Amino acid sequence: MKHGLNADPKKVYKQIFDVYDSKGIEYQKTFADVLSTYNLTPNDFERAQQAGIQAYLKTKFTALKAYPGVRQTILNLKKKGIIVGVVSDAPRNKAWQRLVLTDLDDLFDFVITHHDSGKLKPDPLPFQLFLKEANRLAWHRGQSELKPQDVLFVGDNPERDTKGAKDAGFKTALAEYGWVLEKSSKVIPDYFLKRFTEIERIING
Repeated sequence: MKHGLNADPKKVYKQIFDVYDSKGIEYQKTFADVLSTYNLTPNDFERAQQAGIQAYLKTKFTALKAYPGVRQTILNLKKKGIIVGVVSDAPRNKAWQRLVLTDLDDLFDFVITHHDSGKLKPDPLPFQLFLKEANRLAWHRGQSELKPQDVLFVGDNPERDTKGAKDAGFKTALAEYGWVLEKSSKVIPDYFLKRFTEIERIING
């Protein structure tokens, strides 16, 4: 290959997604894990790793866009006094980078990242922090305390998002329009979303 890795691109592609499957999509050393399976000198290793990282970033910055209707839907929910937050496995800088790139950084009341919890979904702690922060805001707004069953959690990974949220007692919606890593999951959400805008229908009953 152009940057010093003599390997079948299909094999490398599979290796990358095997790492994602086992360590999560937010794992920060994916390329290093894959390259460690090849007999590379330190310089060849770093050359190939940086080429992979730069190719990923170029694609990310051009392809990362919000799904249709996301911004308006969130604005509609907020007009009704609904608290809107994020739970992300990403480090704080990456989570906010994505929100800025998609022009959504001004919409959410709070963002819970890996830096806040030190845990990855489906561990209960990120979801507990979410509920705690939502109730802190509810108290400041003079709203009623939120119970777990009052929360609708939307995610695209049944094994991490849906399972973690269900274990926390939240209502769950699986974003089928997103990237679902495990199509055969036995974790069943309360709702299936074909598009983001359907959230309003669910909340309105």
